[in-house]
This record gives sequence, structure tokens and C-alpha cells, in this order.
Amino acid sequence: MDLLVYHDLDGRSGLKLALQEAGGRLFLCVTGFWHSGWSILEVTDPEHPQLLRWLPGPPGIYILTHHPSQGRTMSVPTGFDRDAPHPRPSQGPAGLERRARAGPRGAGLMAAPPSGQGTVSAAEGVVAGAPRRWLLLEGLVLLVGALIAFAATGQPWWLVPAAILAPDLAMTGYLAGTRLGAHLYNLTHATPLPAIMLGAGYWQANRLLMGLALIWLAHIGLDRLLGTGLKYNDRFTHTHLGDRPDTRQPGRDRETAPT
Repeated sequence: MDLLVYHDLDGRSGLKLALQEAGGRLFLCVTGFWHSGWSILEVTDPEHPQLLRWLPGPPGIYILTHHPSQGRTMSVPTGFDRDAPHPRPSQGPAGLERRARAGPRGAGLMAAPPSGQGTVSAAEGVVAGAPRRWLLLEGLVLLVGALIAFAATGQPWWLVPAAILAPDLAMTGYLAGTRLGAHLYNLTHATPLPAIMLGAGYWQANRLLMGLALIWLAHIGLDRLLGTGLKYNDRFTHTHLGDRPDTRQPGRDRETAPT
């Protein structure tokens, strides 16, 4: 038997598998072991599996059962106590069995995923209320301050429209998947790199370099003001300032997979 492909599930564990076809596409549902929930992958092209999203679930391992006649994948809680300390590899299956008997949680009951767990929650990891308004104000201050500082460099103003969208080129990383895309996007939409660039320009007395760094900071401030935040790995629209899970997006995160 040869290994066809490997996927790390974004660092999450995997145990039980269920394959389902929908609309001519194949989806693989992988239940977590040390992680409560399910990883949904598209495996229409088995040599290039695409992780669509992570569906968080309540504590307990879920045995997935596929029902072709119903076109649904059901789950059965096994009663494993995930709150107990993880066994060391030397403990082997016996250690797992002892912990599995520690506190059953409705073993044998057939249940679908809880209501609201069909997609990653739009509120998960999203700043709301007064803190969000402060972050939007912070974006406005960064935008205005960067443009005022740019004016002091004496560089031509045509540089602003010519270069202000350059950081968005990092979104091409989503062509290789949401994880790489999120890393590249966050790298170019956080302040450390342009701040270092600004400091280097000041140290070298290079006004052009300073001007470009200030345009970069202005871009970040504008994004924050518009409510576009740093990205999570699960989908392009999931940011720390908001989420639009039903919006079509680049990269691997496509239509909602069946649950």
C-alpha cells in the first residue's frame, strides 16, 4: 500500500472518517480526537485534498456514520472524557480504555451536530462592541497620521494611488489555500514590517523609502477603518473584525460542505 497524500488538518487531530458525495463533489468528514469537532475536506481530486473548514462541536468523540439513502452524515457521542489528562504514548490502548470509562456522556445516542454548528460561528474570534469601535478609530488615526507624515516627506502624491493597493497582492497566496493565504495576508496587513521599513528609511535618510512605508501604513489604517481585519485560517472572510461566511471567496474555502 502506497501513501497517496497527506494533510495535517491545520494541526488538528483526526480519528473517524465519513465520505459523502454532493453535487458531483466528494467531501470527507473527519471527526477530531483531541479536538472537539469535524474537519471538512473536499477530496474530489484525491491527490489534492482541500480543507474547507473546521466545524467546532461539544466535548466527546463522535463516530461518524454515513447514510447514503438520506444523504446525511450522523454522529454518535462515545462518552470519552476529553477533560481528563491526555494519556502518554507509553500508556497504550489500556490507558485510553480506562479514561473512556471515567465518565460516559450519553454513549449510544444518535445525534446530529448541535444547532448552529453547521458552519464556523460568525462570532468566533471576532471583536465586537466598544473594543471594535476603538479599533476602527485606531484605523482612522493611522490612516490620517500616515498621510500627514507622507506629505512631510516631499514625495509626489501620485505615489499614493499607485502604491496603496500593493499590500493586497499578498491575497494571491489564497490560490495555494486559505492557510498560506491567511499567513501572507496577515504578514502584509500588520504594522511590524512597514514600521521597520519606515525606521530603515529614516536611518538611511531615504525619503522615498519612508514615503512608501507610510503609504503601506495608510493602507493598513484604511482596511481597519473599513472593518477588514486580520484573517483566520478557515476562510477568507473570517477576520478579527467581522465575518461573512456565506460570501464567495478565493482559495480553498468554497461552498459550505454538507454536515
